[in-house]
Amino acid sequence: MGCEGHAGWYQDTNTNDAERIVGVLARVLVSTQFSQVYRSMRPDDSWNQAVDFDPTLAKGAIVSGAAVVYPAGERRSVEIGSPVTPNQFVAACGENHYVRGYVDIPRPNPVELETTERIPESIRDQWRANTPYLKMGWHDLYEGYDELRYIARAWFSISFWDYGFPCDREEFKRLFFDLPSVQRVRAALESDLGPLKEFGIWTG
Repeated sequence: MGCEGHAGWYQDTNTNDAERIVGVLARVLVSTQFSQVYRSMRPDDSWNQAVDFDPTLAKGAIVSGAAVVYPAGERRSVEIGSPVTPNQFVAACGENHYVRGYVDIPRPNPVELETTERIPESIRDQWRANTPYLKMGWHDLYEGYDELRYIARAWFSISFWDYGFPCDREEFKRLFFDLPSVQRVRAALESDLGPLKEFGIWTG
């Protein structure tokens, strides 16, 4: 399996305001549509699933409750469509599932350009902050590459996604979140949505 990663922000308080959150994201990121949008069939329990698969790798907090056992053949998510408007994304949101999808934005992407220009390849390798990615509804954030490291149970998260794995994850995250374009996006989001917490995770 190829490695992929996300670097971005989340909130861990349920505001029940998907319409406002999606609207702010669309405005800040200059987006009119989402692509590859999926709705989960059940509440997210991916951390428990990962821990049950190999509990010896788990580091940090454990989400309470046992992992959901899916009957053979049961789908875990359903595709909403591609492309999807912000209103269609909001309509798919709900209390007992999450909705995820890529945020289509104009190219070139300023965050991607600064990532490649200002962070040496010896640190980031091929990771470029290619595409924004939104998850709306309760979901687990954790790293699952060389160990399982729990981060948070998020109500929503917005991140920059790409394939690849930085050579130095901690130094990469420090440099990435200091980029002017990244700080501008965060400031614009926080001006409407309130404080955000940052995260960087890679799995593969």
